[in-house]
Amino acid sequence: MRPFVLRDHFYLPGQTARGKSLTSAAHHLDYMQNPKKEELVQDTTMESAGIHARYMGERPGSAGLFGPIPGRTPPLDALENVIKNHDGPVWRWIPSVTGEDALELGLMDRRRWEQVARHVMPQAAKIMGIDPGNLAWVAAMHRKEGHPHLHILFWEKVPHREKGVIKKKKLADIRHLWMKELYRPRRQALGAEKSAVRQQAREAVQSILTGDASIHIPPPFLKEFAERLSTLADHMPGHGRAALKYMPPEVKTEAQSLTQWLLQQHPDLARLSARYGDIAAEMAQHYSDDPAQHQKARQNAQADLTDRMGQLLIQQAAALDKEVRWDFVRATIQTDDPHVERELHRMSRLHGEERKQAIHDYAETLRGDRPESKYQRPLERRIEKSLLYIEEARRQQAAHSLRGVFFGLQAALRQAEAENRREATKRRWGSAKESWVQEARAKGVSEEKIAEIEMG
Repeated sequence: MRPFVLRDHFYLPGQTARGKSLTSAAHHLDYMQNPKKEELVQDTTMESAGIHARYMGERPGSAGLFGPIPGRTPPLDALENVIKNHDGPVWRWIPSVTGEDALELGLMDRRRWEQVARHVMPQAAKIMGIDPGNLAWVAAMHRKEGHPHLHILFWEKVPHREKGVIKKKKLADIRHLWMKELYRPRRQALGAEKSAVRQQAREAVQSILTGDASIHIPPPFLKEFAERLSTLADHMPGHGRAALKYMPPEVKTEAQSLTQWLLQQHPDLARLSARYGDIAAEMAQHYSDDPAQHQKARQNAQADLTDRMGQLLIQQAAALDKEVRWDFVRATIQTDDPHVERELHRMSRLHGEERKQAIHDYAETLRGDRPESKYQRPLERRIEKSLLYIEEARRQQAAHSLRGVFFGLQAALRQAEAENRREATKRRWGSAKESWVQEARAKGVSEEKIAEIEMG
């Protein structure tokens, strides 16, 4: 689809720098309501002609104007009189799409344009700082071959704004409103497909991680993937939340590198990644004709997919890292008891004689039916070594949390200092203003003049 186009203009009471006045706005209203402006040329397709014939038969009234309330458009003379005698700006918008896109989006029918206009105009008014209850507008659809479009004139019932210029950022937001609503059928379909592609990619990665036997994956690929995942697990910090965004830079880089390799080497994932980028590029085409913008959207989408799949790999690497670490602990104390981790964590929080007794008792439990006392002391030493290992991991995690608290306190302190500076500036300004007022009064300056300068 080609990009949506929104042309904007405004008229002011009297003569403006552009030479346009409210009289011009009234003339444009005449142009809008002319039924001939809605007719198709004679050599158009039969399909378009049929749509147009149906539209002409269903079109209420002869002028083709419509407004906020269905079936309640003021007479043309009354509208022209209101516009010519208005005390504020009158704006004109012309939203437009191509003929092919209009057929696909259902915009060959005036009723669809009416629905969109009635949905968008109150929201656009809010963006401009106009109370929707104070908004008046009138529109007409022109079915020009090649680019069906809408003409809209709108103004404040009670004028508050004096300037007609709409800031570029606000106009971009308004343009986005129109585009999102006009292209809604196509964008909804693309959005649904994008979600489906993302879910399929997630399931494909999970099938690789779980070794799903129902899916054929070449052994060389699995071997290299396992080696790369093991390398990532070796880089894991071993504490904190297993989330990509919280990882140290080197771990994040390693995870993204593994994910990119996976998305490129696995045929299904490569296809899904390419389609994910294509969808984003197509949606970007609704905004712009610039290929660079389309490519940027594609790259951003694929980076997003990389991060989402990278999160799955981080979680798997964290689980693998934890399993390896606890394999070391269990090997140290020579046991396969599945409750070892929980029991060791409990004992690591004990101190003094209570801890010694707990270690002694647990060593006896692990010794089981081996009565020889020679096993007791080695087991106790291995348990103590494992407890020290657990305490060190806990200290690292606490240090990580404390760093977060420290940075938070630093931010709060900077904010407090900034507020203090603002308060000091206000006090200095208040003192300087008071001195100036006293000096002005001493020189005989009138109170009205002083108030006027203060207000200015």
